[in-house]
Amino acid sequence: MPESDGRSTILVGPDGALSEEGWAGPDDAAEGIVVGRLSDSPVLGVTTPDGGQISRYLTSPAVTTADGSVADRTAISTPPLGGDRVPLEALGADTSVEQITETRRWRVGYSLADLPEGRLPQSVSANFQLPASPDDLRWILNVDLNGTLVASRNLNDTAGRATVPLPPERELLENTLTLSIERDRDLGGCDVRVTSYPIQLQTDSTLDLGTDPGIGFTGVSRTLAPGFAVYLPGESGENVVEQLNAIIPTLTEFTPADENPDFRWNEEPEAGQPFILVGRAPDVSPLVGLTDSRIVAGPDNAALDIPAFDNGLLVETVTSAGGPGGVMIQSRGTIGQTELPDFGRETAQVITPQGSFTINGDGTVGTEMPPREDLPR
Repeated sequence: MPESDGRSTILVGPDGALSEEGWAGPDDAAEGIVVGRLSDSPVLGVTTPDGGQISRYLTSPAVTTADGSVADRTAISTPPLGGDRVPLEALGADTSVEQITETRRWRVGYSLADLPEGRLPQSVSANFQLPASPDDLRWILNVDLNGTLVASRNLNDTAGRATVPLPPERELLENTLTLSIERDRDLGGCDVRVTSYPIQLQTDSTLDLGTDPGIGFTGVSRTLAPGFAVYLPGESGENVVEQLNAIIPTLTEFTPADENPDFRWNEEPEAGQPFILVGRAPDVSPLVGLTDSRIVAGPDNAALDIPAFDNGLLVETVTSAGGPGGVMIQSRGTIGQTELPDFGRETAQVITPQGSFTINGDGTVGTEMPPREDLPR
């Protein structure tokens, strides 16, 4: 139990175990989500957790009902995203009326795993309600995808509407799309009065999905979209708790928000079905191997053959003999609080507390640094 700030605590465990720690639930409460008391503070207790229902309850507006004495567990569902066009508002974009003086930004975060069928966006269709303004004033839209400027448009010519293609080579598994509006005038200096104007991103602004299958990790979401299971074949001597602590953050990167995959222990991936494999299986063909304390890749290990890490993960896209394939995760040691890198068009990622690097489809190590060139002496 926390020594202070008990009101912000959510307790998880059987009613009896929570009671031993000082939490008292109502006498007539059914098991599930229950508001009890810890000293003089109302504290929420989850006495019979259900992964899908409880998580949707706690992360949705329905949690406001927890001010009652009892909140029995019940089915909570939200409509999944669908169709070829996903509203930016559904992805968290602010569509309220805003004020703009010089510039205003709208940031939209989206995961390929959460998009319908795991498809890559091909464009963004933005519609802005622009304010009345002088003839010499222009509204410029700049579109940034993951730190790369992909387009700039003059909105005066299109009455606030613009459709901007999004290059698939700039897509990641987790993406940040930034729409920036800038005010530009022919006049300058003291001739321009600093004035704020109302501006609004309209609710019909959308992320338009395409048909590009993706490469590397950007293609995995489409593979896993029909549904998948997490397989842990298991090896003697493995610590299951340490293994789960190491892989859970990575699993969440590939799992849609409304998906609750089955965990299948001591089983190998089912033929013909997409999967996430933790460990190794005979019918799965990885590009990169983690064997005999070495990381190897390429024909006869010619592309890569280096010492393996003591603490870290090898995450890669894989194919299987009887199906579409999926993701393979191999862990060693403890990963701790290591920050995960961005997953993009590469085939594999080697992730360690000291740093990470990518491996391309041909087994070579990827690099973002340009080749060294001869400089003038």
